[in-house]
Amino acid sequence: MRRVYINGRIYINGDNGDNGPSAEGGPLSTPNEVVFFNGLNQLPAEVQLKFCDVWSTEETYNHMSAGWFWAFDTPFDWFKQNASRLGGTNQNMVVAWPARIKDKGALREQFVQVPTILEAVGIAASEVVDGIKQAPIEGTSCAYTFDAANAKAPSSHHTQYFEMMGQWALYHDGWLLSTKVNRAPWEAFCPANPDPLNNQEFQLYDLSKDFTQAADIAAKHSEKVKELKEMFVAEAKKHQVFPLDASVAARIVASRPNITASRTEFVYMGR
Repeated sequence: MRRVYINGRIYINGDNGDNGPSAEGGPLSTPNEVVFFNGLNQLPAEVQLKFCDVWSTEETYNHMSAGWFWAFDTPFDWFKQNASRLGGTNQNMVVAWPARIKDKGALREQFVQVPTILEAVGIAASEVVDGIKQAPIEGTSCAYTFDAANAKAPSSHHTQYFEMMGQWALYHDGWLLSTKVNRAPWEAFCPANPDPLNNQEFQLYDLSKDFTQAADIAAKHSEKVKELKEMFVAEAKKHQVFPLDASVAARIVASRPNITASRTEFVYMGR
């Protein structure tokens, strides 16, 4: 849960922050999510019962079963890591700003991102920080939807790509091209898709009529599938998404540059 305050006058709540429900606990749940990263994510009941009395205490890092998270995701399906499903990416959000929002208790359904604090207080984003040119802030703010007059206004955000571990999607003006889910989040050690861009079963949805991705209409709109795939490639190039990598465990344990490597002493300064 995330909250942002500006002089006590605005706060934004988003469940889980940036994704759908987390299913790393697998079908059976787990007393410690870390075991997922060690290939032990389906512990039998007799093992889990040993932790029953200390569940949800400092002695566990428990994670309930994927079935419960699927229920919480209703009316969507699938989970975090499944970037091609709205169940993995769609977020509910509550915004309160009495000094600015007068349409109390109203619902908005446009495709948007959270507004930045800078925008809310009327400060332009810095183009250069410490001599380093800053990347632009991507996305479309939801601030325009705060006014009652814009409650039913068309979404100003036209195109959005999604990608995580080889599963991807492309939204454009109500259409959503999705790759069919080919790996459950708890299946971290299975062989990776060698060609996650093309070696996929593609699904197509008209979110203006089917916002839960219930009816796949790819077979009826092959040209739209081709068009949206080309748009995904363009977005992926623009945002440095390539090369796509569908591996999970191998990526997690891969060596990376480390700013703390070879250091033996750290000094932490108080406020």
